[in-house]
Amino acid sequence: MSPILQVVFHTILVLVLHGKHGRVSCTFPAPLAAAWRAQDYPSPLTEWDRCGRNKSSYLCDPDGILPHEDAAILDDLLFNVTMETACPCENRTRCRRWDTDTVTVVNDTERCTRNTTTTSCDSCREDSCGGKTIEGQQSKVMNCTSCSCAASCDAVTSGCLRDSAVSTFNGSKVCTEVAGRGQGYVMTVALMRRMTLITSYSDPETVDLAANRFADFFRDSWKIGRCGEAIVVVISMDEQQIYTSTEEAAGRRLSDLDLVHLYRDYITEDFWTGNITQRLPVLIKQFITLINTPDPPRRPCDVWLDRWGNWFLLSLIGASIIFCIIYKQRLRMYKRFPACCQKRWLNYKNKGRKCSVLAEADPDDVMLYGDTISSMRLELQEEELQIRRNRQGFTW
Repeated sequence: MSPILQVVFHTILVLVLHGKHGRVSCTFPAPLAAAWRAQDYPSPLTEWDRCGRNKSSYLCDPDGILPHEDAAILDDLLFNVTMETACPCENRTRCRRWDTDTVTVVNDTERCTRNTTTTSCDSCREDSCGGKTIEGQQSKVMNCTSCSCAASCDAVTSGCLRDSAVSTFNGSKVCTEVAGRGQGYVMTVALMRRMTLITSYSDPETVDLAANRFADFFRDSWKIGRCGEAIVVVISMDEQQIYTSTEEAAGRRLSDLDLVHLYRDYITEDFWTGNITQRLPVLIKQFITLINTPDPPRRPCDVWLDRWGNWFLLSLIGASIIFCIIYKQRLRMYKRFPACCQKRWLNYKNKGRKCSVLAEADPDDVMLYGDTISSMRLELQEEELQIRRNRQGFTW
């Protein structure tokens, strides 16, 4: 048999013996997903279509890591973070992501009231095609199905308009729920396969530093917070990295130690090997629990230190400065006059006065140091001479 026929025969034999139903299934390794740059990654609030979502969202999954059903569940869970947490802003009106003054209802709301199970941010949107008129004013009718988000949930005003004759809600469950949403913290999750590392430096960037850089970039560029309540979680699957970036108010509720404990308990090996659909919702719920954990009762001393601690520290610093100035002046004076002569100097300066020994002399009575020492030496010599006379037992 010729070599060509042998090759053909062996090929046919392989197809028959090893194939299923006469076919051979060849499995090739999946190509690596393109690495994302931080500036190219889409925003889930304004570019939800690139994030794999059909509406404005708090979840971005451009690489399709999560199945569509699981992504929808996680999206609703992230949206519920704003409803299940308290407003951290000092001015609580800044927490409103819906203007409750404009969220009222017209009579034509049948389409919206039927959709009472909607929980996403597009539950109530303006229908720009509506032509209803209330007391001569052009109005927009609620439509929960045909209108899509034109911007983030924070920027879109509900289309539930006010009936001036009633000035109240007509009982629409959707509009009533939407009016009270968005009061608390905001959390977004950015999923990706790989990150682009910076290699232009002499010291190449590590994957943990890259995750930190991505999360901080998303937090600053997406601007989803109003008073520091934003939380951004970046997850890179191939590099097995997760990083959480928080703004100021959120950072007070989620400390670095709290995040370390969360990652240790819930980011296990199976999180990266296909069990992310079950692990990630549990992690988000733990975030909510941690945010809602009440602060422990504060001790009175802690309250006092917060209120008066800075003033107490400034007073202590001022008193220390004054003490140092006085001490330096006294030290300079003692260096000018030897210790053996200080008492004599004070006695001599106040000689013949009725006031206290420590009374200050008039400016005219102040003597120079040299004259004072000369006078004191003469007195010492006279005293020594008198002592000698007394010892020798005769009078001069």
